[in-house]
Amino acid sequence: LFRSPLKSLKLQNVRLSWIAAALLLAFCMHPLFTWITSIVLQLYPPTTDMTVTHTFLDTILSGAPGVWAIIVVIAFAPALLEELAFRGFILSGMQSIRSNFKAIILTSILFGVAHAVFQQSIVTFFVGCVLGFIAVRTGSIFPCIAYHAVHNSVFAFIAYYGPSLLDGPFGWLFSCSDGTDRKSTRL
Repeated sequence: LFRSPLKSLKLQNVRLSWIAAALLLAFCMHPLFTWITSIVLQLYPPTTDMTVTHTFLDTILSGAPGVWAIIVVIAFAPALLEELAFRGFILSGMQSIRSNFKAIILTSILFGVAHAVFQQSIVTFFVGCVLGFIAVRTGSIFPCIAYHAVHNSVFAFIAYYGPSLLDGPFGWLFSCSDGTDRKSTRL
């Protein structure tokens, strides 16, 4: 960390095409993660912790000056800070003592546990695996930050706009196979 902090934290420059690919991947994987979320919620129905979290998020959403303020708070800030911590610091450290696969899995477990709510931790583990793979393959956290920000932004848009998103050209991205909106399946 002290000899080369930029390399140790994976803050190395990366081709813009890799960042663009990460942005596109986040959109493409959204339906998969929504499906995983719905399975997790069927296996482990919402608890009091989730109700408190949803109430807190609803309070933030209703009091926000606009959707862009929500995106900054819920998507970009966590993406930057969590990627710096988990893929930059922890994953890099684990890569030096373990195989890449083990480092990705262990970092993803820690990433999931850090999200506190059990149901969210399960889904976040899988998101962490994708982010870990991106970090290892690109050698940089910048594509991870892009992926993470888009991933969180899509859920923030769904929470903020709700069913009105179903009417747009990308309604398929925001609806479940039974035609209902995904607002109820957000974590």
